Amino acid sequence: MVPAGPRVFSSGSRHIGAPRCDGATRESRASRRWAFATLSLALLLTGCFTYVPAVPEGLREGMNAQIQLSLDGSRDVIGVLGSDVRLVRGIVQSSSTDSVVLRVMDVQLFDGQTTSSNGTVVSFGRQQMAEMKRRVHSPVRTAAAVGLAIGAIVVVYVSAGSGGGGGIEPPPPPPPTSIIPR
Repeated sequence: MVPAGPRVFSSGSRHIGAPRCDGATRESRASRRWAFATLSLALLLTGCFTYVPAVPEGLREGMNAQIQLSLDGSRDVIGVLGSDVRLVRGIVQSSSTDSVVLRVMDVQLFDGQTTSSNGTVVSFGRQQMAEMKRRVHSPVRTAAAVGLAIGAIVVVYVSAGSGGGGGIEPPPPPPPTSIIPR
């Protein structure tokens, strides 16, 4: 009868399914690769739009728009959006030849900082707007984003499939010091 206890293997062999020393490292690298690919894809897909010049009467409810404020406009929104606001982005609520009502999603300050807004609805008159743009789908950016995303997925798939393999196997467990049959 063989005593119950640790299994002993000859040197150079390994129990099938036994973890390798670098198993956690490989899993960590694979997780980082997937996280990188996901983040890259998310960032690239946000680049599929561009802003083109627009006029207030050309905007419809629900469109995304960007308004560069005049100096008067920047002064007029201090109480509502804060000081030093240069650019306002948001969703058009209504539009006419004289004004645009926008649900503000983010603002850009004169120093370049962009901050998100809580969705405040603001009406802008012609004198407050220096320039107005609407967001449109960009086929060139979309094609580039899709190509890069496919490339990132292929790189992740190929590198995850190769596995690296050159890890050091753990040494076999030490032999028992004494075997006393029961």
